[in-house]
Amino acid sequence: METAKALARDICLGISGLELALGEYKIQTTCAIGIAMISESSPRAAELLNRAETAARSLNSNQRHGNGYSFFQLNQSSSVVTTDAKAVQRVVDAITHNRFRLLFQPIVSLNTEIHISHYEVLLRLTTEDGKEVSPNIFMDSINDDNVLARMDMWVLEECVMLMRQSMDKGKRNRLFINITGRTLRNKSLLPWFAEQIRSMRLPADHLVFQISEVDALASPAYYKAFCSALHKLHCKICLKHYGSTSESDFILSDVAVDYIKLDGCYLKDLNRNTITKKQLEAIIKPLKEKNITLIAPMVEDTRQMSTLFRLGVQMVQGHYLQPPRHEMDYAFFDE
Repeated sequence: METAKALARDICLGISGLELALGEYKIQTTCAIGIAMISESSPRAAELLNRAETAARSLNSNQRHGNGYSFFQLNQSSSVVTTDAKAVQRVVDAITHNRFRLLFQPIVSLNTEIHISHYEVLLRLTTEDGKEVSPNIFMDSINDDNVLARMDMWVLEECVMLMRQSMDKGKRNRLFINITGRTLRNKSLLPWFAEQIRSMRLPADHLVFQISEVDALASPAYYKAFCSALHKLHCKICLKHYGSTSESDFILSDVAVDYIKLDGCYLKDLNRNTITKKQLEAIIKPLKEKNITLIAPMVEDTRQMSTLFRLGVQMVQGHYLQPPRHEMDYAFFDE
C-alpha cells in the first residue's frame, strides 16, 4: 500500500504542476487515481478494474475536488467477502489472551519551554515464538469493523491505565494514539472512552487521537463527526501523513486540528535533495499561520533537526532520537 500511495502521490503532484500551452491558452489539469489492492482472495481482473474506477470516482463526491488518489474499500453489505479469517482470528486471540504489546516513541519539542513528555503509542502483536509483528502486516486483510474497533478499544483502555499510573507517580505524559480508519464510523467508541477518562480522572487534553490523512479522505463525513465529538471531550487531534495526498487543504478546511504530522516522504525527499527547503517552507507556512503544532517524523540526524527548526517545525520524532521502546523512559528534561 505504501508503494502504491507514493507512486499515486507523485503522479498527482506531477500532473497538477504541469502548465501546458495551446496557442494563446494555458491549460492545467488534475487526475483522480483509484487503487485496488490485489491479494490471494482478489476477484478477476475486470472486477479489480471496476473497483479501481469506483475508488477514483469517490474523489468527486462529498465536495471533494477530484484531485488525488483513493483506495477501494469493500462495502460490508456486499455479498463478496474478502476478510482473511485467519487474520481476524489472530487479532481476536491476541485480545483474548493479551498478546498485544504497546511500544512508545518520544516526540521531542524543539522548544525547551514545553514541560510535558510526548509519546506516540505503537501497537505490536506478539507471536507464539516471541516475535513482535507490526499492524501493517496483520491488518491489511481485515475487513471486520467490529474486530478493528475491539483492537482500538484495547489500546485506549491500556493507555488510560498507563496514564493513570504515570500521574500517580507524578509524571505527566501526553500520548498520541493511532486510530484505524474504520473506527471513525464507530458511534459507540467515544461515549465508552469518555466514561473511561472520567472514571480514571484523567485530563482529556493529555490524549491525542492520531488519524491518517488517507483515512480522513476516505470517510470525510465520519472524520468530521468523530473530530467534533473529540473536541467536546477536550481531547486533542493529530492529522498524520499530512501531504500524502493532493487534497490536504480540503481536509483542513472543515476540521480544526491541534497537531499535524508531516508525511515521512517530505523528510526522505529533503534528505535526497528532491525537494528544496524553500518548497518545504511553502508547504509549512500556511500551517504555521493556523497556529497548528507541526511534527516531523523520521528525523535521521542533527542536521535535519536544525533545518526543521529554522523552517518553524516545533516537534520531531525518529529513530535518531530514540526507537520505539517498551517503557516511556526518554530523558526529555535532562540538562
